[in-house]
Amino acid sequence: MKVTVNKELANYIKQKINTGDYTDSTEIVQEALFLLKEADEKKATFKAAIKAGYDDYKAGNLTDKSPKEIFDALMDKEQVSE
Repeated sequence: MKVTVNKELANYIKQKINTGDYTDSTEIVQEALFLLKEADEKKATFKAAIKAGYDDYKAGNLTDKSPKEIFDALMDKEQVSE
């Protein structure tokens, strides 16, 4: 596979190799794609959580507790399960 980047990115890749952070451009591209995949997965998880919250709201599943009260209750449950 051949990957073409603009001059600015090419210079950045050369700089990362010259400083010893990476051994070659393949290693840099692999790291970049790993980070992109990780970001995509986090974004999908976040979107699913937002959708679940919105669906709960639309279904009338509401509470009069503050966000802090909900968070504290979740933290208490987490500590009990450890």
